[in-house]
Amino acid sequence: STPRWSADRQRDYHAAVAHRVLTRGGHGGDGRAVAGLPGIEQLDTDYAGAAAADDRRREWQGRIGRDEPSSAAPLYSCAVCALTFDRKKQLEEHLAGKKHRAAEAAAAGHWAAFQRSSWSEASLALDEQRALVTCAFSLPAFLDGLPSRSRADGSGVAPHVTISSLAPHKRLMLWRYLRELMPSRPLLPEVFAQLERQHGRFARVKEILESGQVFAEAEQAVLRSDPDAVVQRGKAATRRGRSCSPSVQRAIDVACGHGLVGLLLAYRFPALSVVGVDRRQRPAYTAYVDAWRATHRSAGAAGAGEGDVLGNAQFVEGEAAELVSGEPRVRVDGETFVLCVHGCNEVNVEAVEMARECGASWMVVPCCLKTELYVQLESMRLTDAMQYAFLCGSMAKAYGAERVATLDARVTPRSIVLSGGGRDQRERAREDRVACEPLHTR
Repeated sequence: STPRWSADRQRDYHAAVAHRVLTRGGHGGDGRAVAGLPGIEQLDTDYAGAAAADDRRREWQGRIGRDEPSSAAPLYSCAVCALTFDRKKQLEEHLAGKKHRAAEAAAAGHWAAFQRSSWSEASLALDEQRALVTCAFSLPAFLDGLPSRSRADGSGVAPHVTISSLAPHKRLMLWRYLRELMPSRPLLPEVFAQLERQHGRFARVKEILESGQVFAEAEQAVLRSDPDAVVQRGKAATRRGRSCSPSVQRAIDVACGHGLVGLLLAYRFPALSVVGVDRRQRPAYTAYVDAWRATHRSAGAAGAGEGDVLGNAQFVEGEAAELVSGEPRVRVDGETFVLCVHGCNEVNVEAVEMARECGASWMVVPCCLKTELYVQLESMRLTDAMQYAFLCGSMAKAYGAERVATLDARVTPRSIVLSGGGRDQRERAREDRVACEPLHTR
């Protein structure tokens, strides 16, 4: 029999495979040598009789070749962990460490799950599929080459890009993203595969990425509401991987639009009552719910379902302020989380003021902001991006935001996340009002 390859020879092969997937979308290749590496076709021929199938579990692990020689120090990369190193010795130490071994074990689980999924791509070789699925998701690599919006700065994914329009290697990268987004709900990638089959026009990549990033922030805000759910930072991954029951009992997604963020929250926290509020229910909301339920009906028939999926989610038509006043149809109190994603103009203010008045926690991702609602200026001559950041800062100051974060601007240019509030928000608001009153009125 042909002797097995050395470790260096295997690294050369895997680096060449990685280069082919990234630069040619996973298709063919012309056998061109990658700086310092043998030609991919020659390596394919050599590998066929030299390495056993189990050697391929180390796809994309090792040195990544460059297209052209560079004067910069060479980089050594572990794609399984999405880490790069300046020196080969650092890479070798990492590969021998516990964290890498844990990542490899997780990657093996991802590959096993992918093989059982409906995302397989016949146009890609099995090795290329495995490389894409077992390596950590890279947003820059995923966005590279996707059409962008027709904004002056070109930021943001074009709204017309759907899952079905993605190249095969991009689809597999998206599977890995969805798999990592909600580890405790392994059927999430299948939900979006079902959405693509049933309602393909609503399987928009921009909304999936944007909603996924907002969901990740909202998930942490909900978990922070319960001191018992907040564990040591080093155990954050463990916390994300299990189903928690935080002290927040309900969430209101104000001006929810397509409603995907709220539905993701409802899916993540089955004990959380989630209400989407908007003037009308969009077809996209119905399409998402249909896809979720169809996926779980199918999985239930196969013995892998999770009960009454999204039974804790509902949609209510109307203005949020009207729904919580008078004879309220939606309850808002200290056990409520108020969310508003890309609400326009006064909606941001209404959502935060409603939350503060009721002692609820809140999170907003502002979109259109009216200057006069936050500051009084004679003039403001700023670029669009600078004005957006300035007004978000003014809003954070005006409403006592406790945390400021950002989504990836390559997904959406309206990317600033403000959050605050909680059980003692009402008392703090009262103290602020008293502190601002003239002395003679007290």
